[in-house]
Amino acid sequence: MKNSNWYAFVLLAFSPLMWSGNFIVGRVMHATVPPFALSFYRWALVVVILFPFVVKHLKEFWPDIKKHSMSLCLLSLFSIAINSPSFYLGMHYTSVINASLVYSTVPAFILLLSWLVLKSSLTGLKLLAILISFFGIVLIMTQGHPLLLLKLQFDKGDLAILIAAISWAIFSVYLKTFPLKLPPLLFLFVTSAMGSLLLLPAFLIELCLGYHTIWSVQTGVGLIYASAFSSVLGFTAWNLGIYKKGPAIAGYFFNLLPVYSTILAVLLLGEQLHTYHVWGICFVVLGILLANIGK
Repeated sequence: MKNSNWYAFVLLAFSPLMWSGNFIVGRVMHATVPPFALSFYRWALVVVILFPFVVKHLKEFWPDIKKHSMSLCLLSLFSIAINSPSFYLGMHYTSVINASLVYSTVPAFILLLSWLVLKSSLTGLKLLAILISFFGIVLIMTQGHPLLLLKLQFDKGDLAILIAAISWAIFSVYLKTFPLKLPPLLFLFVTSAMGSLLLLPAFLIELCLGYHTIWSVQTGVGLIYASAFSSVLGFTAWNLGIYKKGPAIAGYFFNLLPVYSTILAVLLLGEQLHTYHVWGICFVVLGILLANIGK
């Protein structure tokens, strides 16, 4: 394997590890930082971190950013303003293992939405793959009892994570139609800034309702990790990996997310791996693998 290939694979494997750490942050801080506050602080800090690195490009691309401001706002809405608080709200009620497994269905949702919106081809095998992945979600959300869906009895935390996964899939599909090609760090900066502004009203309402942040060293470390490592480093490495190897290869590495998260949850939080988790993993991974098999 050439050095460039080795470097690209390391980047693609590194990103899910950084994102998996965000599941731990969300779970550990769920009792001290409300979901909208954690989302707002995270992305506002990303803006502060990135500003020195993108200020020159910001001036250069400002006319294009203004021209496509509405599209950028929609991208920020789905990738940050909906995704982030839904994710952290879900971490208030569900385990890291559950959340990571439900969130790992993002590729299946992207495949389905690409077929519905972009009219991409959807073979019978890919449709079967989507159904298998979704059955894996059902097993996890109902703790191995799918018939509970008939009574609408499933974990609300898993449902919030599912909303986060769908919002990220919508962002990913919409991004394919976005005509403006910005430098990766500048794109992250602009969407983070817009996303922070979109989150601000909900954050202020949360404060008025009496939901306050309990500040501590742990809170500060968690915010720094979520902003600098999970957001800046994670997304930058992912974008570079996609640039080197393409989105098709990168999609396989997204499947490392539940693997990393499960290991971290067991080691750091003492969570237990149940039988329905194993079956859920099998169906989700099987569905994703089938979706990526050619003719």
